[in-house]
Amino acid sequence: MNAPVSILLAALFCCILPNVANSQITPPVDAVSARQLLTEAKSLSDVDQDSLARERTEQAYNFFHHTPEAYPGNLGQAAYQLGQGLYKRKNFEEAQQRFEEAAKIWELSIPEDAARAADAVHYVSRCLFSKGKVEDALIACNRAYEMRQKLLPPKPCDLSESLRLMGSISIELGGYATAKQHYENAELTAKTCAGDESIDEADAMEGFGRACLRLGSYQEAIETQEKALRIRQKRLPPSHLDFSGSYMSLGEAYKNLNKFEEALFYYEKALEIQRRNTQEEDTNIAFAYSEIGQYYLAKQDYPKALSYFEKENKIMISVKDTSSTAYSYTCSDLARLYSALNDYPKAIVWYEKMVAIYRHSFKHPNTQLGSMLTHLGRSKLYNEDFEAALADFQEAKQIYEKILGPNNFLASKADLWLGNTYRKWYIKLGQDSLLEKSRTHYKLAVAGVETQLPKEHTATGQQKVLAEALPVFERAISAEVLNLKSHPNDPTALENAWQLSESAHSHQLLAATQEANARHFAGIPDAELIRDSLIQAQITALEKKRQSLLEGGGSLTDSLVLAQNAKIFNLKDEAQQLRTFFEKNYPDYFRLKYKVQTSSLAKTEQMLSTEQTLLEYFVGDFSIFVFVVQPGGSRVFELARDFPLNDWVEAFHEGISGYHTAAVVQKTDAQYQKTVLQYADAAQKLYQKLLAPIARSLTTEIIIVPGDGLSNLPFEALLAATPKDLSNFNTYPFLLRSHTVQYAYSATMLHQMTARQHPQAATNDLLAFAPFFEEDTTSLAMRLERDGAVRLGLSALPFSGEEVIRAKKRYGGQSAVLTGKMATKEKFVELAAKYKVLHLATHGKANHLAGDFSYLAFASQDENVENGLLSVGELYNLKLNADLVLLSACETGIGEQQRGEGVVSLARAFAFAGAKSIVASLWSVNDKSTMQVMDNFYAELKSGKTKNIALANAKRQYLEKNPGQMHPFYWAAFVAVGDMAAIKN
Repeated sequence: MNAPVSILLAALFCCILPNVANSQITPPVDAVSARQLLTEAKSLSDVDQDSLARERTEQAYNFFHHTPEAYPGNLGQAAYQLGQGLYKRKNFEEAQQRFEEAAKIWELSIPEDAARAADAVHYVSRCLFSKGKVEDALIACNRAYEMRQKLLPPKPCDLSESLRLMGSISIELGGYATAKQHYENAELTAKTCAGDESIDEADAMEGFGRACLRLGSYQEAIETQEKALRIRQKRLPPSHLDFSGSYMSLGEAYKNLNKFEEALFYYEKALEIQRRNTQEEDTNIAFAYSEIGQYYLAKQDYPKALSYFEKENKIMISVKDTSSTAYSYTCSDLARLYSALNDYPKAIVWYEKMVAIYRHSFKHPNTQLGSMLTHLGRSKLYNEDFEAALADFQEAKQIYEKILGPNNFLASKADLWLGNTYRKWYIKLGQDSLLEKSRTHYKLAVAGVETQLPKEHTATGQQKVLAEALPVFERAISAEVLNLKSHPNDPTALENAWQLSESAHSHQLLAATQEANARHFAGIPDAELIRDSLIQAQITALEKKRQSLLEGGGSLTDSLVLAQNAKIFNLKDEAQQLRTFFEKNYPDYFRLKYKVQTSSLAKTEQMLSTEQTLLEYFVGDFSIFVFVVQPGGSRVFELARDFPLNDWVEAFHEGISGYHTAAVVQKTDAQYQKTVLQYADAAQKLYQKLLAPIARSLTTEIIIVPGDGLSNLPFEALLAATPKDLSNFNTYPFLLRSHTVQYAYSATMLHQMTARQHPQAATNDLLAFAPFFEEDTTSLAMRLERDGAVRLGLSALPFSGEEVIRAKKRYGGQSAVLTGKMATKEKFVELAAKYKVLHLATHGKANHLAGDFSYLAFASQDENVENGLLSVGELYNLKLNADLVLLSACETGIGEQQRGEGVVSLARAFAFAGAKSIVASLWSVNDKSTMQVMDNFYAELKSGKTKNIALANAKRQYLEKNPGQMHPFYWAAFVAVGDMAAIKN
């Protein structure tokens, strides 16, 4: 009940019945006085005077119960009200009996009370559901719904209520698609009943969102929950208990998208609401504790996780709810924690409790039971009870296939664990048959992933699948490598491992590129393509506005943010409908879009020259696999991930840029020495782990395909040995001194970018922008330490103008330079497609939390700086014809870390937009040294050098000419990605 309504009723109650609450109850002497007690009880219940209401209801019930034949309708009403009171006190067993009594009386004795009979049957269903008798609850709920449908006229609000309950029951039974349909019907019926944006509609939307969650449609779940939240914000007071349901569902959706900070935000809001609305801790609070504990479990903060799980367990025990399906979640939480702590015997005990509850509660298996069996099997596997583990995984797979059909994503996870079990058993016993069974199940698991990916129509959905698939790929590669050790001449094993690595590295970017090609070559009319492009541009603009609101202090639940989300979701839905239309009406679009093929090892070997070696790193949780690919043959090495890779890479970066990008007051000699030592230590350690084991196989030119955690590591700054003099960079054995390094997103993308033919040839040569260069460089030099200026913030860049003017002079031809206020984003968007080389000497910023909002800064046509920012999201909407994009800005090669596909970066966005090659930076670069390296680079390009050799030579020349500034901060930031062929003038 709404708080204001409750207060109003209480006031009315006090005015109309001033003595009811305080008076002694006189037992009824006739039907009139008994009915008066029922009326008083109803009023008392409405203002939460439950104890007084119960006493009056019981007196009336006892009176009518002794003369049921004379007053059947009254007895039915008394039984119904008594049932409601018992239900409110969670005495579901007795409440069910009273509701059944009322239903029987109304249905058999008083046909005109069919609506009330249906209400009573509905509550019978709710009691059964609350007791955990879910299948019986569904039978009763269906009966109530059929009774309500037969009424003349039927009541839409009641039908919506039945449909919502049927949806909740279906979710519990694992029938998520059925639940989704029930909630959708409930929403439509609620609109008929109460109009748009009613509380009933919000309740149906919340349930629809929960069904989407279970089906893995996390973005759709978020969209629907936010719609429900907006309605509730309009209709309910801010602390109403119903908000907690929306917050919990939103938290779960974000958790499943691996956005844990957003998830915690919603869980804590849900907990706050629940505590405000309940005097005693109940199961809803226990669920909130569960989710917050899971957040800390994911963060590996085990003491905090345990504290929340123990609070959860204490509540469930106190409310005597240890045999219901709700308690199975508590069992799961504690089991997962003990599993994370490697205490597998304790984990097995809790998992077995959980499975026992589900087997007792349901007559038929559902997907929840499949998930529980998978978790139980994992603990048994880690405890080396292989046969028992296999039995659990096999049963889970059978459940998934029975409910969801063959080749489903959940069954692929069961296959992963079947493969893991046989693999670990093989390692222990060495029997080839066990390894073969392992390889077979891994192939089935990979097939499940590949079946699921085309079903995901959003980048977020695909990224979620790929992140979950990474352990599948890792273990599948491991099995192939194990097979190579015992059968070194098996050519299929190496190719299988390679294809797995390539698929993990390039799927999303490759799929996005394929989609762009499909749009262009499928014969789709220009008008439809323009419509699609306009929708994408609108989405990007709205997403930028939403991000701006959040960065300006807005909350995820603010009405303005939710309004932006609604517009974005509607446009995305419109875009998806248009893509579905393309697939249905243009067969070539569908064929080209989904024909994602990775390059074979043989094809990759043929692409390389004799001086080149391609190193593809697959970074898993337990191993790092390095594919060493050369024209004469290829090999794979397995390196143990027995070191803190992410910590070392972070130390490497901090050692290089920490001092130079710090505030002036922090730039002390001690700080400089500390960062130099930190860099030298990390650079040597990383070399020893990542390159030393394969150093003898390396040629002079190296192509690096980095894995997770390596995307922002400049290998040329790694150190092959300890420097002879740490204070003298001339003694540092940089990899740059012996090898030329370039980078690729994957071998397949390298092949595509090298072979890329632009739809329209660029008619002009070089286009260079320097929006933060001012003509009066003399005055700028007085305000800035020219040699120490770093491209931070949106400050003036005195050397950027000289940089682009030199570039134009070196390159020649039909070239153009725009500086200062002329170098706007609008001008870049207008001109970029016409030029072969794009050079942007400006500010750039990586967004490490939301990669699509990393940006390049241009001049703004007005005082609003944001209007001059070109984001990753906007770049994806451009169509370029450039052979080379040179991003002479800060942090253009890095961005949000995404497991499975590296980073969402500006460089990657330019690759998608059509650039054949990109030179980008990995940290905030020095203005003067950048100008010098770029000038050297163009001189090398003009002499006919390939781009990778031109860039390496430019860096070496910088070291020779600047002996006092050989620190890698000045030269190592820039990396080259893609097609490295020489530029033809």
